[in-house]
Amino acid sequence: MKTAEKARRVDKIASLSSQKKDTEGELEKTEQYLSDLKPACVDGDSSYGDRKAARTKEITALKQAQGILEGAFAEKAQSKFLQIHK
Repeated sequence: MKTAEKARRVDKIASLSSQKKDTEGELEKTEQYLSDLKPACVDGDSSYGDRKAARTKEITALKQAQGILEGAFAEKAQSKFLQIHK
């Protein structure tokens, strides 16, 4: 009975050691990925505030362009409508 218990514990130790090795490998890969991202995300050439302001400006410009295009197509649709019914 003690031999069976010892074998079970040795298998459990081997299993946990393998799991620990895999987990440490994943941790190392994650830390490497984080250090690779740091130059672009943390030490980048612009701050978060600058990037946010640029996105806001771009969104405003796109909404303005959308309004202009919708207005142009609306005018074109009205002129076709008037020409058909003349």
